[in-house]
Amino acid sequence: MLSFDNAEKFLYEKTVIIIRNMNYDKFYMLYKEFPVQKVYKQINEHSLYDFTIIIGKDYKQIFAL
Repeated sequence: MLSFDNAEKFLYEKTVIIIRNMNYDKFYMLYKEFPVQKVYKQINEHSLYDFTIIIGKDYKQIFAL
């Protein structure tokens, strides 16, 4: 499942990945594409999502074309 939403406030300096389940194979595939500096684990076995990505003000470095 994939969804998009805006944060309540745009105060995030750095892009963050939050791991929601223990599927590390998917995480490593994601991390190879988006090597962010901050990764947190917030495991929730009932989560519909594998990850949450919060886009920070550093998005131009992370998502450079």
